[in-house]
Amino acid sequence: MKMTKLKILWLLPLILMLMVASVYGQTKRGNGKLFGSLMDESGKAVFEGKIILKKIMRIDGDYKKDSDQSIDEKNIKYGIPFETLSDKDGKWMFKGLTKGTYKLTASKQGFPGVVQVLKLYSQKRNPPLNLVLKKGKTVEKPNEAMVKLVKKGNKLFKAKNYKDAIPLFKQFLSDYPENFKVGVNLGNCYMELKAYQEAIDAFGQVISGFEKNKDSAALNADKTLIASVYANIGDAYTAMQKLDKAADAYIKSMAMTPEKNEAVVFRVAEIMFNSGKTDEAIKYFKMAVDLNPKKAENQSKLGYAYLNKGDMKNAVIHFEKFLELAPKDPQAATLKSLVSELKKQQ
Repeated sequence: MKMTKLKILWLLPLILMLMVASVYGQTKRGNGKLFGSLMDESGKAVFEGKIILKKIMRIDGDYKKDSDQSIDEKNIKYGIPFETLSDKDGKWMFKGLTKGTYKLTASKQGFPGVVQVLKLYSQKRNPPLNLVLKKGKTVEKPNEAMVKLVKKGNKLFKAKNYKDAIPLFKQFLSDYPENFKVGVNLGNCYMELKAYQEAIDAFGQVISGFEKNKDSAALNADKTLIASVYANIGDAYTAMQKLDKAADAYIKSMAMTPEKNEAVVFRVAEIMFNSGKTDEAIKYFKMAVDLNPKKAENQSKLGYAYLNKGDMKNAVIHFEKFLELAPKDPQAATLKSLVSELKKQQ
């Protein structure tokens, strides 16, 4: 019995070491470093402000969302978060970072928070990031009755009862107009009902509120959410055949975050192509190809854009890539013949 206990005790440190090694391997630490300061508007150091850094590992799906969960929380997959507190001089630092795109949140009780999305490097030096917490109003938490109201609206949305959900969301927003997620829910109801101008108006209220309070993380929004709102506005204008306005909204969506959404990029490219803006179409189709080179449609569309420009060589390159990726596609026979003809002209 004693020997058995001794063996177990001897094995425990080894098991713990293996567990630590396993976790370490999963977190994949790098050589990158990010540091900076946290100050208030007067330049005074903010002591024990909380800074959270989360790596964006993957963005799934399109810029669509259900009724009660925003695009960033539903479709973005984060790595294990880093967390630290600012010191008495407002200084803070993270070490062991790998290259990639991160979401950083800084907060302190009594201040609306700050949210930033930024690209970081592992080998070369990242510039210092000086964050400023501004005094301002924070969003009042909804009372229990209003929370129940939104939950009821969300259930109606999921049941596709959009008409009955709309007055509930409107009632909530009359008391809490800066709750952006509920504002987006309202816009989504109108989108489902194909009431596109009403959807644009609802999404526009979200954009206006964000612009007034864009330094505040406490207002339930960040740039990724606003990117999705601009994309939804683009979808509404597209449905209304107002393509110039749709393209403008999609481009604003892409400008909000460093990570580009392939579907949004593709929509802009299509609009440019159909509007006869060939150079712009090539620019955005190339961007779509860079984001997803294995998607056959991206390759064929870029080929057609080059063909419209009279660039036969590049048209053939991308048509052939399409044929490699989708040899059994219904378009394959047509493109094979087209490639054959284009090669004769070269």
